Amino acid sequence: MIIRLNSGVSGGIGYLRDGQMSGRTSTREELDYRVVMIGDAALTERIIENMRSEPGVTRYGHYTFSVSPEDVTRYGQDVVSDKLRQVSDSFASLIRAAYDEDETSAIYAEAHLPRLQQLVDKNGRLHVRAPHVHMIVPKVNMVTGARLDAIGRSQNTFGTKVTTLKLIDEFQELMNERHGLVSPKNRMKTRTVGAGENRVSRFRGDRFTDPKAAAIKLAAVDAAYMSSSLVEFNKRIKDEYPDAVVGRSSKGFTYLKIKASSGKTVRLDAPHFSDRFFKLPQDQKVDRLREINKPETRELLGRLGRLDAVVDDVRAFDERFADFERRWKIRAMETRYIASNNSTRHKQYVAAVRAGMSDDKKLDYLNELARVDRLERETDSPMLRRLNAALSGKPDEDTIDAVVNGGIFERKAARDAVLGQIFGNESVLSASTTHE
Repeated sequence: MIIRLNSGVSGGIGYLRDGQMSGRTSTREELDYRVVMIGDAALTERIIENMRSEPGVTRYGHYTFSVSPEDVTRYGQDVVSDKLRQVSDSFASLIRAAYDEDETSAIYAEAHLPRLQQLVDKNGRLHVRAPHVHMIVPKVNMVTGARLDAIGRSQNTFGTKVTTLKLIDEFQELMNERHGLVSPKNRMKTRTVGAGENRVSRFRGDRFTDPKAAAIKLAAVDAAYMSSSLVEFNKRIKDEYPDAVVGRSSKGFTYLKIKASSGKTVRLDAPHFSDRFFKLPQDQKVDRLREINKPETRELLGRLGRLDAVVDDVRAFDERFADFERRWKIRAMETRYIASNNSTRHKQYVAAVRAGMSDDKKLDYLNELARVDRLERETDSPMLRRLNAALSGKPDEDTIDAVVNGGIFERKAARDAVLGQIFGNESVLSASTTHE
C-alpha cells in the first residue's frame, strides 16, 4: 500500500463521482464500485465550493491509499476493502491529531473497487488496476471558519531532521506491517509449495506414510495440550473425528482409536493422552511433549513457539506505533500552532528545538498553546457577542445562570473568562460561584 499526498482547488468530489480525467474515456460507473468509507460527499463538495480563498490557493487536501494487485490475489477484494477502511480510519486520526472531531467533520473518503481490472491509456500502455481509497479534507476549520491544513508542508521540520513527509512515510510502512499489505519499498517475496507436500510432513524433514494418520496424531496432541480432563479431551476428538471409537487395553484401560486412510488404526493410548497429563499446568505439558520428541509433538511445539514469537512481534509493533503516534501528535500540533515560518513564535520554537528541547517539553508548550487558543475561541464566540449585546452592561440572574450552569463552556477557566469579560468586576464573578 502506498500513500500519495495531493491538494486541489475544486473538482475533487466530481472526479470521484464521474471518473473523468485527461486521456480517459471510461466513466466512474464503468471503472469502479464506489464504497463510502467516511463522511458525506455532497456536504464536503458544498463546503469546498463555498470556501473563500485567493485564486490558486488550495481548498482541500486529496490523499490516496493504493494497494498492490498482489494484495487482491492474496486476500480477495472484500478483505482488501476492509483493510483499506481501517487504514482510512487511522489516517483520519492523523488529520484530527491536533483538532477536535467537530473541527474536521467534513472529511470524506471513498474506496474504488475495480470493475475494470485492466485499462489501456491514450499511449497504449496497459495498467493493472487495484482497490484504492480517495480522502478529501477541506482546508477549513468547521467550528471557527479559519484555515485548517492538518498535514501542512511536506518538507516542514520545525527544527528537527525529520520532515513531515518522512513521518507520513513511516505511517505508511506501519500500516503495511499491521495489515500485511505489500510495501512499495519491500516487494513481497512469494513461494509456492508443491501440491503434494503435506503441511505436517514439512516440519523438520519428517515424512509420514499416511497423511491422515499424521493429521490425526497432530489433532490429538493439540487436543491433549488444550484439555484439562479426559472428558474434555474425548469431546474434542469426537467433535473432529465422529468415527472415533473406544478401545480397551489388555490392562483394562480405555482409549480412543480412529481409522486412517490406509485402513490402519491410530490408537490414542500414549501417556500424553491420559488424565494425568491433562491435569498438568501448560508449562509442564510443554516439557513432557518435548521429552516425547515425536513428529506430531514437535509440530505442536513449533506452532506454540511461532505463536509466542507472534505475540512478541505484536507487542513490539504496538510500542513502535505508540511512539509514532506521540511523535505525530507533536508534529500535528506544530503544524497547527507553529507553522508560520515568519512568526516570532516559529523562530523561537525552532531555536529551542535545535538547542535540545525534549519531546516532553515540546508537548507541554504545545498543549499550553492549545489551551490558550481554545480559551480565546470560547471567549470570542458568537454566544458571547450575543450575551454582550443583550446585557448592555446590566447583567441579570437568568443570564448568569445560563453561563454558569448551562454547559455553554467546557472548562471553568473559559467560563470565568467569559463572566469577567461580560461583567467586568470580581464581585459578580465571585457571586457566580454560588450557582455551582
